[in-house]
Amino acid sequence: MGGVEKPPKKSTSREVAEIAAEGALGMIPVAGSLLAAAFVAAVGIPFGRRQQEWFESVAEAIEDLRARSELPPLEELVKHPVFLDAVVRASRAADATHSESKLTALRNAILNSTGPAAPEVDAQARFIRFVDEFSEIHIRMLAFFGDPRRTLERAGVEPPNLMMGSRKHLLQMLPGFTDDELVELVYRDLSDAGLVSSGGISVTMTGAGIYEPSLSPLGRRFMRFIEDPATA
Repeated sequence: MGGVEKPPKKSTSREVAEIAAEGALGMIPVAGSLLAAAFVAAVGIPFGRRQQEWFESVAEAIEDLRARSELPPLEELVKHPVFLDAVVRASRAADATHSESKLTALRNAILNSTGPAAPEVDAQARFIRFVDEFSEIHIRMLAFFGDPRRTLERAGVEPPNLMMGSRKHLLQMLPGFTDDELVELVYRDLSDAGLVSSGGISVTMTGAGIYEPSLSPLGRRFMRFIEDPATA
């Protein structure tokens, strides 16, 4: 016997129309309330789907890590208050972004929230707040400061052999970093957060010096917290 076909999913516009109609049947006296109901539905439906996709991706990431490590079963993890703190904080941040790189960082933060190498709870809260407040370009710049040569190579850029230069000169070879003012603003944000070592992004250095990592100890801890534990 053939399987029963699933009914096609309703379009968002159809779901909104049905919810608005339900409001009309409820004898809502103010016409504006119907518009408000339609607006809430229009926002709420895709928002609910985003949340569902997020939790599914977290669950899959946990199961994938369990297959490669000694991570406890999900039933045990959810009893861990620090793990739950990380899930709640990361999920709030995930609600506010569609950026895949930020979502990946938040998922990794959850995976790295337990275990002997996990940061203290207060540090975890601070690091998740960084991901929430920063943009993709902040995280990409931090990755560059962690390993300039490797970042260039991953982007398909041949690291130049320079006698002298600045980190900004190298950074601007990467896509998205050509705007000089934006680069300076992002660097200032990272510096104010204490994630990069002092010295400035425009300081002239030796050719060897500009390829040296320049994250602060806090910056290194932050990047470890949001990287895939399987590659750490």
